Amino acid sequence: MNTVLHIVSFHLLWLLASTVVAVFAGAAESVDYGPPSLSITANDSPRGMIFAIGNSNFELIELNRERMVDLLTGRVTSLANGERVTLILAQSEAGEKAVYHLTERDTARLLRGWKRLVFGGSGRSLPLVCASDEEALSLLRRTPDGLVLLSQVDVTKIPSGLQVVALP
Repeated sequence: MNTVLHIVSFHLLWLLASTVVAVFAGAAESVDYGPPSLSITANDSPRGMIFAIGNSNFELIELNRERMVDLLTGRVTSLANGERVTLILAQSEAGEKAVYHLTERDTARLLRGWKRLVFGGSGRSLPLVCASDEEALSLLRRTPDGLVLLSQVDVTKIPSGLQVVALP
């Protein structure tokens, strides 16, 4: 089990280092994210790691599980530093697992709660919903304050300009 955690940690560190170097070098288009078969899943860790994916301009390093649960349930609408967040929910297996793992609710039930908040006047806006991971990542690239949650990440399919943070 520890070996798996070390492998996951190494690959996440590789991804973070590659992204930071590319952003500071201004060459985000030519980032090497490691071997083409690299896929990290929630099953690789004992607690079921969840991955938050956001644009490079976000300070996602401070994001933790508790804050993510508060974002998903509508208790808060911004990161700890005050940046507003637009949630993008993927109705794929990886997206549904991530939402359920954090809130013990499926996406449909979560959206019903959000509708009560928004139409009751206390919510900012409904989360955006996509049918697949690829569609969610594509929408994320066009949404500067967007945030996607997945239980499995294939780092070779993450578009440049996006960052992946594991929520331990």
